[in-house]
Amino acid sequence: MKIKLILVLLLILSACGQTSTPDTEVPDEAPIEVVGGGKGEYPIILPFITSPLRQEYANYYREIDMMEIGRQLQNHSKDYFSTDKYNLSEGTLITPDRYYELIGRESDTNIYALNKNEDYVVDGVTIPKPVFVSDLVEINFHDTLDRDSVDGVSVAMVMKRIQTTDRQTGATVRLSDKVLYEVGVTLGQQLHSFLRTLPNMSDKPIMIGMYVQESDEDRLPGKYLPGHFLGHALFESARNGTFVETKEKWELLNGPYIFDSMPETYSAFTELKRRIFTFMGDENVAVVGKGFLNKDGLDEIQLEISTGSKTYLEVLGLAESLKTNLNLFDQFKVPIVVEIKIFQSTKIVVSKLPGQDAVVIKLN
Repeated sequence: MKIKLILVLLLILSACGQTSTPDTEVPDEAPIEVVGGGKGEYPIILPFITSPLRQEYANYYREIDMMEIGRQLQNHSKDYFSTDKYNLSEGTLITPDRYYELIGRESDTNIYALNKNEDYVVDGVTIPKPVFVSDLVEINFHDTLDRDSVDGVSVAMVMKRIQTTDRQTGATVRLSDKVLYEVGVTLGQQLHSFLRTLPNMSDKPIMIGMYVQESDEDRLPGKYLPGHFLGHALFESARNGTFVETKEKWELLNGPYIFDSMPETYSAFTELKRRIFTFMGDENVAVVGKGFLNKDGLDEIQLEISTGSKTYLEVLGLAESLKTNLNLFDQFKVPIVVEIKIFQSTKIVVSKLPGQDAVVIKLN
């Protein structure tokens, strides 16, 4: 009897041992090394490390330009750096010390400075010792996940359009894109020469672009247009690159340029505003529309609708009505983004891609 009892106990213990969880080590999930990417976009290396010059950008830019410089610097880089091959990170070659040397004044001890210590004459007007390059923005490309190994670089030179001609009276001159492009070609070649002196950069591809702000003297927030790129060049290895002009700009949809050159776009925007005002009744509402134009014509539309205090239903109703009314722009086959704001706070975004229905994104 005792033997049978012992056997039963052994069977129970054996069964318990078989059903217990094995003491094995569960492997951790593989660490995420990039984010983003996908069709036509660059993967971004993780962990993300911010630019050492971020504070300088915050001090000297309107947000609208900071976003546009980064966006278009990436877009123009796609002509040379494949999104299928390269990963992206913030620039590291132009350190704070190098940054201040480059945007400083040329001297015997600072031979690579982009701003010369001499006067410049344009159309009979003398500009005393102009500062043509006010800033530099860099992004790095990597064909591995090693951010310390830079396999390509793109740099935007921010060109200063408004120049002081008389420091006593404060008189200024507004330089044309043509003049800034010509000046930028020379300075871009010089910047390329400097970058080639940096460690491990003698044979890496370098893209240099020229960006000009439309309101570089006004850093206050407001409904101003962002600037645009004037041109860019790729320098492969140590060979000189050739700059090409970039035909692009932002224009207000109710401005004289759109009225004269793109009357269908002007009419569509005018009709959309009429429908928005009809929906809002006698309420005060501001509608600002801008279009990005490149060498092929209209490329995208951005709209901003600002109003005072509203109920959630009012704002949602406006967004839902826009889903239909945005078909006024279907003929142009461009992406459209609409921000609906109460005062300066964006509450709802309406997005529409060519050939697709609009989507309402509720932020809060």
